[in-house]
Amino acid sequence: MLKIALAGVLATGILLAGCAPQLAGGQAIPLEAYVSSDGSTWYYNAPGGQVKSLDTNTDLSSFTSVQSATNSWGPFEINTSNGGRAPRDGRPLSLSGTVFASGIGMHANAELTYSTPQTPGQTCRFTALAGVDDEVRPDGDGDVVVQVIAGGVKLFESPVLHASATAPQAIDVTFQTPQVLSVRVNQVGDYNYFDHADLVNPKLSCTPTQG
Repeated sequence: MLKIALAGVLATGILLAGCAPQLAGGQAIPLEAYVSSDGSTWYYNAPGGQVKSLDTNTDLSSFTSVQSATNSWGPFEINTSNGGRAPRDGRPLSLSGTVFASGIGMHANAELTYSTPQTPGQTCRFTALAGVDDEVRPDGDGDVVVQVIAGGVKLFESPVLHASATAPQAIDVTFQTPQVLSVRVNQVGDYNYFDHADLVNPKLSCTPTQG
C-alpha cells in the first residue's frame, strides 16, 4: 500500500469518465469525482448549487449532502468497510466483532464535509460510532484518530484507535447553524498502512434553539 501525501492530490488528478462506478448501497460515485494518477487517492468537490443541506434526522451515509470528500485508498464506501482501491470492494462494517448495517468505510487520511441546515438559530446534534474496521488484523498496522469539526471548531477528537484493540468511540456533539460539518480520519505516525476506519450510524438531528 502506498504512502499518501494529500497535499499533491489536486495536481495529479484525472477525471473519471464514462459510466459512473457504483458505491455499495446503490450510491453512485459522481462523474465529478477524481482519482490520483496512481489510482489510490479519491477526492470529490460538489458542483456549485448541487449540494442539498442535511435535513432533520438525516442519515449521513447518503452522498447527497457531501460538499467535498477525500479518501486515501480508493473511494469511501457506503454501508461497507473501505476494502481496497476499487468501488464496492468492502466487507460488512464490523467493529470489535459487532457487524453494522449502516455507515461509511474510510481510509486515513480522509475527510467528509457536509452542508448542514442554513437557517440560523437551530441546534444540531451529530452522533456516530467510530473505530478501525475488523478487516484490519489486530496484530498489524491500522491506527487512526477521528475528529469532528463544525464551523472551524474541533468538537470531538478520539484517542488513537487500533484494530480490535480499542473499543469503538461514541461521537455525540452539538453545534449551532449555519455551519459546515467535517469528519476527519487522520493517520497516526508517518504512514497510513491499513488505516481503515468506520463511521457507523452517522446521523444529524436539528431543532430550534431554545431560550
